[in-house]
Amino acid sequence: MTVCLKAGMTMFDGCCRSHLILRNLRPEGSKEYVIPKGFAFNYITCANYTFEIYGWILFGVATQTVAAFLFIAAGSFPMSQWALGKHKRLCKVNLLWKVE
Repeated sequence: MTVCLKAGMTMFDGCCRSHLILRNLRPEGSKEYVIPKGFAFNYITCANYTFEIYGWILFGVATQTVAAFLFIAAGSFPMSQWALGKHKRLCKVNLLWKVE
């Protein structure tokens, strides 16, 4: 249980770092679309969603409560849909990636 909580906190730290990267992508007032780079964005299209989903899964495993698993189910589905949509959009912007 302690291992899952520590791993979950590590995931939430990754989520926070991902959000900071996204926040600092472009100067204030700019509407230009910028592809995120650095940290886990070098490997994962939507690192923020990935870290958050894994963090909540680990939290659910650690607490083993019905409420935690319902929260995971309710939150993971929309986040995965948003991530797939963003991945497809990024694939169209960057022709080096394949659209699946």
